[in-house]
Amino acid sequence: MDSTTVYVKTALGHEEVATRGRHVPARVRAMLIIIDGRRSVGELLANHPAPDEARDHLQTLVDGGFIAPADAVAADSTPAAGMTGEDFAETRRAVAAALVDFLGPDADTFTPRIEHAASRDELTAECETLFRMLEQTVGRARAERFRDTVMSRLG
Repeated sequence: MDSTTVYVKTALGHEEVATRGRHVPARVRAMLIIIDGRRSVGELLANHPAPDEARDHLQTLVDGGFIAPADAVAADSTPAAGMTGEDFAETRRAVAAALVDFLGPDADTFTPRIEHAASRDELTAECETLFRMLEQTVGRARAERFRDTVMSRLG
């Protein structure tokens, strides 16, 4: 594994972070969560208390299709089928506004996650995570209204 490679989460990786549906082991999942598309393998390993173990976790994530080199994913990360970049930016703004409607000023904690979503898959995964959080804080009925509102925007 090249120490200069920068990895990003794939759609499967975002789904796993959001849903835990693939039951990735906790330490491997922790590594998945810190993959941000900015830090190289070398930087990730330098900041890890057990670099050899971390390297194994990264390889597990690559082998499982949860992460991929950033340059390989960049070509495939179109904002959303049928959406221009501006349409996608408008969709992100609408989702952030819906979150503000549901949480008020507390939404400021979560809106950066929406604003940094680079693709429809990333935005959908963030919305699913927010849905589960809202379900616990404002109740299922309101959380489902949030989900319906944003999913209608995402198509």
